Amino acid sequence: MNTLCFLKGLVAPGDCVIGADSHTCTYGALGAFSTGIGSTDMCAGMAKGKTWFKVPAAIKFNIVGKLPKYSAAKDVILHIIGMIGVDGALLSVYGIYRRGSEKPFHGGQAFAWLTWLSKQVLRTAYLQS
Repeated sequence: MNTLCFLKGLVAPGDCVIGADSHTCTYGALGAFSTGIGSTDMCAGMAKGKTWFKVPAAIKFNIVGKLPKYSAAKDVILHIIGMIGVDGALLSVYGIYRRGSEKPFHGGQAFAWLTWLSKQVLRTAYLQS
């Protein structure tokens, strides 16, 4: 379902998306707030058309400058996870901002960032270019 929503353009910046799997947060690559929830909460959201969230803590990362040759999004995310630990962002939101001489987050790199972040115990992440 995640891939279909990307390909069909069903998710846009500013949207709020809930899903029943850990990779739902990858919609952050499109500028949407998205999070995975339990199947019971998902059913309630579908039935009522609404749900509620506790506002999570936010952690801002500024990625500055040019990445070393042969580096990719995965390398930066693994470095961040190494710095703060797998549970260092427990149910938080990452705000990831990229400044520097390279292109901003784009295409497959943006989705790679969010896919790797889903391996941490965080609520969601947002990419700002």
